[in-house]
Amino acid sequence: MKTFLYLELFLVVILGFVISYKVAEKSNTIKKEVYTIVKKSEVKKELVKTKVDSESKPAEIKNIATIGKIFKKYGYVFLNNKKTNLSDVVSAGDIIKTSAYSYVILKFSNGAILRINPNSKIKIENLENTKDDTFKVQLLIGSMLSHFSKRGKFKINTETATVGVRGTTFFTETLAKKQTVICACHGEINFYNKGNKKGISSDHHQVFSLKEKGFVKNIKSLVPSVKTGHNDDGIAELKRISKRDDVLKESTFDYMYSKNNTILKSAIELIEKKKGKKAIRVLGKISRKDAYASFLIGKVLYEGIGIKKDKKFAVKWLKISAKKKFPAAVDYLSAL
Repeated sequence: MKTFLYLELFLVVILGFVISYKVAEKSNTIKKEVYTIVKKSEVKKELVKTKVDSESKPAEIKNIATIGKIFKKYGYVFLNNKKTNLSDVVSAGDIIKTSAYSYVILKFSNGAILRINPNSKIKIENLENTKDDTFKVQLLIGSMLSHFSKRGKFKINTETATVGVRGTTFFTETLAKKQTVICACHGEINFYNKGNKKGISSDHHQVFSLKEKGFVKNIKSLVPSVKTGHNDDGIAELKRISKRDDVLKESTFDYMYSKNNTILKSAIELIEKKKGKKAIRVLGKISRKDAYASFLIGKVLYEGIGIKKDKKFAVKWLKISAKKKFPAAVDYLSAL
């Protein structure tokens, strides 16, 4: 009897060990399954996070296309025969044209800044899309001042010549008889056509001229025109623009580029001091030849700036100016 009791007790103990082992084994299995589920969940979260991060951060752009826009302008400026607005974007193939007494400054993301003078026309031949591209602009008519604040592949073309640029400032003008005139203001350029080439390094204003057959030796007669087309104040303005991003609001006529700039400056200073009568006397010498002078006389008389108002006589002077297509005179008359 005792033997059976011991045997039963032994079996109960064995069974207890077996049950405990099975419970522990099942517990471990559950733990492994839970661990696997947690791990899969963590991996999934990491994949989602990586995807979100990759979507939220833009892909690295190795080659950024050049962007150009109208940064400053005065008067009547046309982009592909349509009137322009500040911040208008210019693209490859676009043609920009200025009327009399009008100008525009174009700024490009690659550091190129162009001031297109009155009665001029240019074509944007190519804008850089990769580091190996060349920025090309063709001057079709008139003149322009160019400033390149960064080194790169830049070219200004005319009908008879090419200016290869290496981070510099220079003036370009096209003349009749297939002639190109440049002023190397500062820096290094190559001035050439098919049969002729000149490397130029300049610290301050050197004038050169090139025709199809070769360089022009006597350039003295060209210097006055070149000086009227650009000056140190204009160069300083382009350098200031290279350091700012906000476009400049519609500005007034830039009299500093006029051959009568000394007289105009004196008259403007008198007008600002409310001495209109004296200003009219100063402007009298150029009143009928210079559209800006005619406009200033009309404005002084119409508004009575330091002189008795005479609107009838003022309108006469404003019309003289408007006949020469001076933008401010045209706008002033249309507002009356």
